[in-house]
Amino acid sequence: MKEAGFAEFVFYGWGMLFAPSGTPPEIVRKLNAEIAKVVAEPEVKKIIADLGGETRTLPLDELKAYVKHDADLFATIVRQSGAKVE
Repeated sequence: MKEAGFAEFVFYGWGMLFAPSGTPPEIVRKLNAEIAKVVAEPEVKKIIADLGGETRTLPLDELKAYVKHDADLFATIVRQSGAKVE
Protein backbone atom coordinates (compact mmCIF):
# COMPACT_ATOMS: atom_id res chain seq x y z
CA MET A 1 0.00 0.00 0.00
CA LYS A 2 2.92 2.34 0.70
CA GLU A 3 4.12 1.94 -2.89
CA ALA A 4 0.61 2.78 -4.09
CA GLY A 5 0.72 6.12 -2.25
CA PHE A 6 -0.91 5.14 1.03
CA ALA A 7 2.04 5.42 3.40
CA GLU A 8 -0.17 5.64 6.48
CA PHE A 9 -2.28 2.61 5.56
CA VAL A 10 -2.73 0.18 8.44
CA PHE A 11 -5.35 -2.51 8.22
CA TYR A 12 -6.87 -4.42 11.08
CA GLY A 13 -9.72 -6.81 10.68
CA TRP A 14 -12.46 -5.91 13.10
CA GLY A 15 -15.91 -6.93 14.04
CA MET A 16 -18.59 -4.70 15.48
CA LEU A 17 -22.26 -5.00 16.14
CA PHE A 18 -24.47 -2.31 14.69
CA ALA A 19 -27.98 -1.41 15.76
CA PRO A 20 -30.55 -0.36 13.17
CA SER A 21 -30.68 3.31 12.28
CA GLY A 22 -33.03 5.14 14.58
CA THR A 23 -32.36 2.93 17.60
CA PRO A 24 -32.78 5.15 20.68
CA PRO A 25 -29.41 6.37 22.04
CA GLU A 26 -30.09 4.92 25.50
CA ILE A 27 -30.55 1.47 23.95
CA VAL A 28 -27.33 1.85 21.95
CA ARG A 29 -25.44 2.88 25.10
CA LYS A 30 -26.84 -0.09 27.03
CA LEU A 31 -25.95 -2.53 24.25
CA ASN A 32 -22.44 -1.09 24.08
CA ALA A 33 -21.97 -1.44 27.85
CA GLU A 34 -23.34 -4.99 27.98
CA ILE A 35 -21.27 -6.15 25.02
CA ALA A 36 -18.15 -4.63 26.61
CA LYS A 37 -18.87 -6.65 29.77
CA VAL A 38 -19.17 -9.89 27.82
CA VAL A 39 -16.02 -9.25 25.78
CA ALA A 40 -14.11 -8.56 29.00
CA GLU A 41 -14.97 -11.98 30.46
CA PRO A 42 -11.89 -14.22 30.65
CA GLU A 43 -13.62 -17.10 28.89
CA VAL A 44 -14.61 -14.91 25.96
CA LYS A 45 -11.16 -13.32 25.75
CA LYS A 46 -9.63 -16.81 25.67
CA ILE A 47 -11.93 -18.00 22.88
CA ILE A 48 -11.05 -14.97 20.79
CA ALA A 49 -7.33 -15.29 21.57
CA ASP A 50 -7.40 -19.00 20.66
CA LEU A 51 -8.76 -17.95 17.27
CA GLY A 52 -5.83 -15.56 16.84
CA GLY A 53 -7.71 -12.41 17.72
CA GLU A 54 -7.63 -9.87 20.44
CA THR A 55 -10.35 -7.93 22.15
CA ARG A 56 -10.67 -4.21 22.37
CA THR A 57 -13.73 -2.29 23.40
CA LEU A 58 -14.17 1.38 22.68
CA PRO A 59 -16.59 4.04 23.87
CA LEU A 60 -19.30 4.85 21.33
CA ASP A 61 -17.73 8.12 20.17
CA GLU A 62 -14.44 6.34 19.44
CA LEU A 63 -16.25 3.51 17.64
CA LYS A 64 -18.03 6.02 15.42
CA ALA A 65 -14.76 7.81 14.66
CA TYR A 66 -13.03 4.49 13.88
CA VAL A 67 -15.75 3.41 11.45
CA LYS A 68 -15.79 6.84 9.78
CA HIS A 69 -12.01 6.79 9.40
CA ASP A 70 -12.06 3.37 7.74
CA ALA A 71 -14.99 4.29 5.49
CA ASP A 72 -13.22 7.48 4.37
CA LEU A 73 -9.94 5.63 3.84
CA PHE A 74 -11.45 2.89 1.71
CA ALA A 75 -13.59 5.36 -0.24
CA THR A 76 -10.40 7.25 -1.12
CA ILE A 77 -8.63 4.06 -2.15
CA VAL A 78 -11.53 2.99 -4.36
CA ARG A 79 -11.85 6.44 -5.96
CA GLN A 80 -8.13 6.66 -6.66
CA SER A 81 -8.00 3.12 -8.03
CA GLY A 82 -10.63 3.93 -10.64
CA ALA A 83 -12.59 0.79 -9.71
CA LYS A 84 -16.16 0.75 -10.97
CA VAL A 85 -19.16 -1.32 -9.97
CA GLU A 86 -20.53 -3.31 -12.90
